[in-house]
Amino acid sequence: MGLPFPPRQRPAVHYFPIFATVLMLASIIGICVWIHYTQAMIYSIAAALDVVGNNAGADNYFVLSQSVVATSILFLIYACVIFGLCLWRALLEAEIDHLGEVKDKLQLYQMANLGVRICWLIIMTWLVLLLSGCGIFGVYVSNMRYLVRTTLENQNTVGAPVRTGAYPDCPATCVDLYVVDYIDVPLSQACVCSPSALKSILGHLNNAVAGAPGCFVGAFMMYVVAGFWRSELSKHHAFVMKEQDVAARLSGGEAPVAKGGLVEMGLRRGPAGGANGYRPLAGGPGGGGRGGGRGGAGRGRGRGEEG
Repeated sequence: MGLPFPPRQRPAVHYFPIFATVLMLASIIGICVWIHYTQAMIYSIAAALDVVGNNAGADNYFVLSQSVVATSILFLIYACVIFGLCLWRALLEAEIDHLGEVKDKLQLYQMANLGVRICWLIIMTWLVLLLSGCGIFGVYVSNMRYLVRTTLENQNTVGAPVRTGAYPDCPATCVDLYVVDYIDVPLSQACVCSPSALKSILGHLNNAVAGAPGCFVGAFMMYVVAGFWRSELSKHHAFVMKEQDVAARLSGGEAPVAKGGLVEMGLRRGPAGGANGYRPLAGGPGGGGRGGGRGGAGRGRGRGEEG
């Protein structure tokens, strides 16, 4: 496609996608950070629910666990795909420099680049929702820790309560889990009064709250890296568009003609274009413009002088 470019030799390190490699390492680090702290929060919540009872659960608990696996795998796969596109772009650039010619396979690269960018935009939208989910998860855990800690402080002040009846008989110095919207627990286990059980729950909740910043930082790091991945694809798209445009201009004959061509003959392209669309340049060979018309035989003053 197009006339050849001047071939050139560059060192091999020029074609190596250094920035893409850095982004790949950052993607792996961000995924590992997010998985580690999110799983730590999930395991701490599971341990706290086990202290309450075997039938205790939390809303969307399993959804959060599945999102960790699905998001990590999907993000890593698409990061590898984009890194592969960067390697492909490097090979295409090396081929153009070596052969001095733009191949039609650049069009295939452009199609792949566009498709991956669209899918990557969807993944970035999901990461925004994931950041919101991490924030909501941290708020829920923090509120629950505050409830348990306040209850233990009240018990230290007035003493441990003695529960005499079934639910809804739940003393004020006990934790009533039934009124917590995001906790699913049977009525028989809804009122937790044991100081040892509350201390154990508080310990697990402290571990969960400690992992919340890491969960948020990992998800935010993935989002930032995703933005850089998208900018890298856009940069490659712009470079390929420029190469295709230059090749199209060369193949369309828009370049200046060499010695012996139209410029050398003193012609220039007229409005009609084509072979019949050229007219003499002013001052070109054989006289041109108004000077040549006045100097030759013709109508007007020249014919009067002959008479």
